[in-house]
Amino acid sequence: MNVHFEEVAMADTDSLEQAAQRVAAALRSGQGLSVETAQELFTAGVGAFAARRLDGKGGSPLRQGHDLPATDIAITTTAMLEDVNIAIFELGLWQSMAGTK
Repeated sequence: MNVHFEEVAMADTDSLEQAAQRVAAALRSGQGLSVETAQELFTAGVGAFAARRLDGKGGSPLRQGHDLPATDIAITTTAMLEDVNIAIFELGLWQSMAGTK
């Protein structure tokens, strides 16, 4: 890889990281996004996290030290399972068969 390309790639990554931090800060402060944009970001994030886990990379989908209450996580998780028509029982069965937790 040539040096110029590496510099451009790093600049793009830095810009992406900075943009993500601005979006996260705006959401935490109550500034909203359209439902469609929020869904697009959430969908992309879920897909990226799943790909990392499938590649054997651990980690939590939530940042360390997050302050999300369990209720918010339960509401979101339930809605995600409903969207893909998976019951809680089926999730437990899949986890036991796949040997994941």
